[in-house]
Amino acid sequence: MASEDGWEAWRRSIVTLAATHMLRWVSGLPEGKVGKEIPGYLQEMYRESETNVYSNMAKSEQEQCFLHVCCSLALSQDRMLCLIWSLAPYIDSKMGLVYQYFRQDNGCFLTTKLAEAVYLANYPEQETHCRELFLREDAMLLWEITGSALTCELQVREPVRALLLYGDWCGWRCVPDLRVEEPWQWEEKPLGHNSLGELFERSSAPCVCVYGREGTGKRFAAAWMAYQQNRALIRVEYERYICRNRDLAPILFEVAVTGGLVCVIKKVGDDSEVEPEFEEWLSALTKAVGHILWICDSRRMPHTASLGMICLGVPFPALKLPAQRDYWQAFSNGMDMEEEEKLLEFAGRFDFTPKQIKGALRQAQFAAEEKDGKITLEHLRAGCISQLDHRLEQKAKKVEVRYTFEDLVLPPRQMELLKEVCYRIIYRNQVYSDWGYVEQMAYGKGVSVVFSGPPGTGKTMAAQVIAGKLGLELYKIDLAAVVSKYIGETERNLEEIFEEARKSQGILFFDEADVLFSKRTEIKDSNDKYSNMEAAFLLQKMEEYSGMVILATNYQQNIDEAFKRRISFLVDFPFPGREYRRKIWERAFPKALPLSSDIDLDYLARQFELSGSNIKSAAVAAAFLAAADGEKVSMKHVLQSILRELEKCGRKVAREELGIYRDMI
Repeated sequence: MASEDGWEAWRRSIVTLAATHMLRWVSGLPEGKVGKEIPGYLQEMYRESETNVYSNMAKSEQEQCFLHVCCSLALSQDRMLCLIWSLAPYIDSKMGLVYQYFRQDNGCFLTTKLAEAVYLANYPEQETHCRELFLREDAMLLWEITGSALTCELQVREPVRALLLYGDWCGWRCVPDLRVEEPWQWEEKPLGHNSLGELFERSSAPCVCVYGREGTGKRFAAAWMAYQQNRALIRVEYERYICRNRDLAPILFEVAVTGGLVCVIKKVGDDSEVEPEFEEWLSALTKAVGHILWICDSRRMPHTASLGMICLGVPFPALKLPAQRDYWQAFSNGMDMEEEEKLLEFAGRFDFTPKQIKGALRQAQFAAEEKDGKITLEHLRAGCISQLDHRLEQKAKKVEVRYTFEDLVLPPRQMELLKEVCYRIIYRNQVYSDWGYVEQMAYGKGVSVVFSGPPGTGKTMAAQVIAGKLGLELYKIDLAAVVSKYIGETERNLEEIFEEARKSQGILFFDEADVLFSKRTEIKDSNDKYSNMEAAFLLQKMEEYSGMVILATNYQQNIDEAFKRRISFLVDFPFPGREYRRKIWERAFPKALPLSSDIDLDYLARQFELSGSNIKSAAVAAAFLAAADGEKVSMKHVLQSILRELEKCGRKVAREELGIYRDMI
């Protein structure tokens, strides 16, 4: 970086050169046109001959910066000299007094009329049309031109002054949401998409719109493309930039000086149109620059054809599973991870973008630093959950996961099926990526499960067990908020649910799903037609969803046979027999619960045919009865609570049916 002494000498050279040219002009003016103090001011500022000034300037680093700007903007000699004269009053206030004297007003900046007179006095053999030159659009890059066409005032833009007088290159880049990234900042090659550069070069369209899911690496690919071309990347955040300043000058100045690639960042929603002001702004920018890149989240092409511009849309798909794994490994390189292979296997359960992957690892690392610095599975899970941005809770209820496989009481066949359901998520990277099945399946990589069985047999509990095993969030869908009597409204609600589910990466649980997924009926009226359409739409969204969907129904016979064939798993939850009822009773009493020795689990399992849900409710009710009596939970309390449960089911039990325990009631 140049020293401050070098910049001070450069600024004095500018003042000296400006004073030299002014003196030459003043010396040719008639007597009486020049005040007594003006020559004195100029003589004081004049230190060296014009030849020495040019010689000193040409040798300095500052002069090279100045000439680079002039050459990049293709400035003619008269405009280059006008730039020097315009800078002089910012360095020495006496030069401003000189300009003010000849302007005969309060202004202390150079005007086009004065510049033209000074130039012709110094270079009489050449022609100049300063006033016309400064009316051109490219002059706006250097000057803030005010006043009438004949007497335009030339005030040098502040960022230009910062660059040419102090070497502060950040002046233009302090414009809100205008970022310039130099090529050397992007030596790291993207792991995913890498064909953007070739596509951009082949395209004849002046504007190439790259759209895709947020965080998929579109900006990274753009930066890498600029790096490959040894160009700076000029990023313009449109939403905030346009609100503050519609001026194209900062962007055009960067393009002229750096030769950088302009990349406009403009978010457009799926259900919104491109604003007309953006279309006009984009067209004007493209015409001025020639070739730009536009990055957005969804494909919404502006109507720029009427404005004389063609915009080409290019999709930027989400990362495939192998690429996601590469990003997890690359971003976690150097991190202290406990059982790294196991943690990365868990991370593969989330369909993340590179941005989310980096964010999850960063959050996990922050959490780990609060302890011993080693990232555990719990840290990584919390980091992954922190990257999920969705509004699924508006249509669904998040279920707190409390159960594990040890809490479930089911026959071996059902337990094995539930474990296989988990395998579909745990080993999906290995099967789809490593073993090549991802190339053979355009869709249907998600997992769809139907739980069927009587009420209280453990369907909801099993959904929680699966979510806990996989470390994923579980959302129970509120069917009342989904099903609508209005045509098309149910489909719209389902569309919103699955879109937010994609963002949540969670497990969807449709309880009593036969309301939506019942047998298709013969079409006798319009209601039958639209009911069948809703069921078909639900199946379609399930197949498109890459996560897990669980449907629970009390009546398996209500599920359409054609739909069963397209379901990944069908798990039947039988009513528990005597053996399983006893196991449920054992698990129904916590270890901390004070139990009396008269509890007869064999009798309870044999005598009362209760579902798992009824047994747990009875156990809790017995605990409250015992607490009210100030005693341990005894057989009397349990029997009382069982009778209450049976009454809720519409069944009354006579005292004689209780056998040896009839005297307790």
